[in-house]
Amino acid sequence: MATSDSFMMDSLSDSLLAAVNEMSFNEPVHPPVAEKPLKPLSELNLPPSVIACYQRSGISHLFGWQAECLEKASASGKRNFIFSAPASGGKTIVSELLLIKSILETKRKALFIEPYVSIVQEKANYFRKLFSSLHLRIASYANTNDSHYSFSNSHIIICTIEKANSIINRLLSNRNDLNELGIVIVDELHWIGEINRGYLLELLLSKIIYYNQLQTTNNPVQIIGMSATIPNLKQLAQWLNADIYETLFRPIPLDEYIKIDSILYNKQFIPVRQLQLCEQWNQGDSEGVTEIIWNVIEHNCRSVLVFCSTKHWCEVLAKLLAKNFQYIINDKQINPFDKIKLDDVIEQLCRTPAGLDTDLACSIPMGVAFHHAGLTIDEREIIENAYRANIIRVIVCTSTLSSGVNLPARLVIIRSPLQNGRCIDLSTYLQMVGRAGRKGYDDYAESILICSKKEVDLVQKMFEQQTTKPVHSCFFETETHTSLKRALLEIISSGKANTKEQIISYLRSTFFYTCTNSDRSTIDEQSTIDKCLSWLSHNELIHCIDKENIDNENNIRYEPTQLALAVISSAINPDDGLKLVVELNKRNI
Repeated sequence: MATSDSFMMDSLSDSLLAAVNEMSFNEPVHPPVAEKPLKPLSELNLPPSVIACYQRSGISHLFGWQAECLEKASASGKRNFIFSAPASGGKTIVSELLLIKSILETKRKALFIEPYVSIVQEKANYFRKLFSSLHLRIASYANTNDSHYSFSNSHIIICTIEKANSIINRLLSNRNDLNELGIVIVDELHWIGEINRGYLLELLLSKIIYYNQLQTTNNPVQIIGMSATIPNLKQLAQWLNADIYETLFRPIPLDEYIKIDSILYNKQFIPVRQLQLCEQWNQGDSEGVTEIIWNVIEHNCRSVLVFCSTKHWCEVLAKLLAKNFQYIINDKQINPFDKIKLDDVIEQLCRTPAGLDTDLACSIPMGVAFHHAGLTIDEREIIENAYRANIIRVIVCTSTLSSGVNLPARLVIIRSPLQNGRCIDLSTYLQMVGRAGRKGYDDYAESILICSKKEVDLVQKMFEQQTTKPVHSCFFETETHTSLKRALLEIISSGKANTKEQIISYLRSTFFYTCTNSDRSTIDEQSTIDKCLSWLSHNELIHCIDKENIDNENNIRYEPTQLALAVISSAINPDDGLKLVVELNKRNI
């Protein structure tokens, strides 16, 4: 039998091909999922009104791990708490129950942070429906179409990372500080390591940690973090001073395959299935994606997600699938799609401000849509709702959907292991395949990574990682210090750290400081802070006040200028703020 070390793509014997050819694509054997017994909500320490909310939604029990995690988090009191479970493992309901318990017990607000605008809106609508009987005011802050509820009049605030940072800045600069806030929940905590936006998440959490450490703080803000892909969870817990809960439980078994030519392999690259594909049904589709998806739609009556590397390829593949589906329907005289409901989806898209996209007009009649950042919010919402209702059966999307909107599928296909010319990492792969499997609908789920022979080595190396890469701080970049300058400006403007000693104490509250200590890295923090403070002062974003007129840095107090306050209110970094001022001055505005 071939192994991952010895297997050669061109060395399969005829007998082996014949053997795998007899294995059915649609009849896998799955052992029962080993898990602790379900626990009734009524046996947990939850208010009856909350239990009633979930019972109306058809939820009366928790998985054993969910109940155990909830009990551990509750037992820790107001201590920070982070937990990890596989995608589709049921993390969300634990965070919801921790949130609602905090609101009802502390009478303080809750902040729920999501990485994407689309999921903020989905979460807000879900909470409004779920907790409707509790008469809670739920606000969403993600873009210009924010909730009509103000922060002060809301109980639950759901927002993006950027909006959350602005909220924390505003609260810290007020007299009541963060007293209004009882709990902050961070979905997808691994986003701290995201190169473009991760530092903002770290920045806002560091401010909360620093605030909690101040002696004047009587009501610390609790931080709850959750993720599916953080191998260095203990390091994050050290930074957050948090308790931990981890589980590998996944309620729906997932079979993961790699497709090379017409053969499916497991993750050890041992061949397990031979696909017999009809060339006529896969015109222009050399990988046979059309027929694979059609089998799921026709025989399983389920939905499929297909991940493509670019927006353009999403649109191209969606149109190709629709064209081939039409051929299959004509050939088999079978149409599994609901034409009336699909026509209604098209009519909804026609009524949006953007109108009906010509490519969507071609694909949706065949139950196929694409989903990427090029669509408007209204378009994405219509497509998502139609997919959840099993009207649209296939969504071709970019990788952002893997950690965004909750759209599980019976089958997930990753069209290529390459993104931007590089192989995806294990974390991205797990996020994508984690979309497969819907509790209550599927007994099992499958994923297929399509791979060329030339890409085999790259994919093998990805799987050989065994674990995802550790999450590292993106707070400190050595050239421009953009993140650090923003961090200093925001904490100085808040009035919570205005002396050199306080500023250093604040920076020691960052994940970056924890990482450098763990890695025994040597960073000249004093020199770096001095450079950033000098830059902020030189560009008139802060000014120095020497209370006793003594040339002693311990007596110097740093205060923000009006320009600094304007930059912070605009939620931009100091470098961009100065560029904007220069451009405005050029135009004499």
